[in-house]
Amino acid sequence: MSDSHDSDKTPSEVSTSSDQTNVEFSIGKNTDAAIAQIIKWMLEKPAKEVGDLLGNTVGLLGDRMRIKREQNLQVGIDRVRETLEARGVEMKDITPPEEEDLHLVLNGMSLAGDQTIRDLWAGLFAAALDPNSNVTVERPFISVLESLSPTDAKVIDLLAFTIKTENEVKKQIKTFFPVSVSKMTPEEEEELEITQKANQLLHKEAFEAIELKAKDYGLREMANTAWSENLMRQGLIERPPLKEPNLGTLPMHDSRDRNAEEVIGRLNTELMHMKQAAQWISTKPERIFSKSQMGPHSRLQFQVQLTSFGKRFAQSCGLI
Repeated sequence: MSDSHDSDKTPSEVSTSSDQTNVEFSIGKNTDAAIAQIIKWMLEKPAKEVGDLLGNTVGLLGDRMRIKREQNLQVGIDRVRETLEARGVEMKDITPPEEEDLHLVLNGMSLAGDQTIRDLWAGLFAAALDPNSNVTVERPFISVLESLSPTDAKVIDLLAFTIKTENEVKKQIKTFFPVSVSKMTPEEEEELEITQKANQLLHKEAFEAIELKAKDYGLREMANTAWSENLMRQGLIERPPLKEPNLGTLPMHDSRDRNAEEVIGRLNTELMHMKQAAQWISTKPERIFSKSQMGPHSRLQFQVQLTSFGKRFAQSCGLI
């Protein structure tokens, strides 16, 4: 009867057990524990024994990585198929990319363990295969996808969702113009009130949907500014311009002292705004948006937005 335990076995001994092998190759917490155990074995062994362990360890990890990549790729391909079917694209009509581009997409999709990132790969692949789409597998898109963290992908998805939501609100917004604003009839006043309330409800529901998605993604509040670094470096997001102050018409033609002082004051205000705008653009955002109260209604003030390249990237990945 032996007193040895599984924790005392080498990687090769563990891999020869059929029961243990099933655990070793499973996905999730068991996988993390297995990798930790392998590292523990390597660190605890004397240097002279590491060479013997290396072959078994590399082989075991290689098999695990291959299986995981195959699973990622299969999930990604299923997503591509679903997207093409939803668009009504038949397999006989697809337009495959160049062989090298195809290799890059499949390789990237197989390495994407995060669902949000994998969906971006799948969205780009599906758009490239769609004969009715002008999207191609551009190398800048590949480079961006390879650099994204799960948080990066969620930020892009949230900003794209915001654009879609705003576009939907614009389509549904109601308008009403009375014959005369100063002489509205009771019926016109009632219609105007109904229209305003309907539009306010549209905006309220849109803000709530954006906030809910941000909360689900864990993006409602940021602890630091590091989350934006890669996205800004890749040219995907930027600071939105600050709203310019309404200075009115500068009375440059009037040379009276009172108006001269007014001109100087307004010019100073404009210079101050330009300085604030330059500082705003150069600083990293702490959060994606903040919430402000405008009268009885709240609104979202975004600290970042997609750049033109970011919008094109999001469109090519099927987010917009």
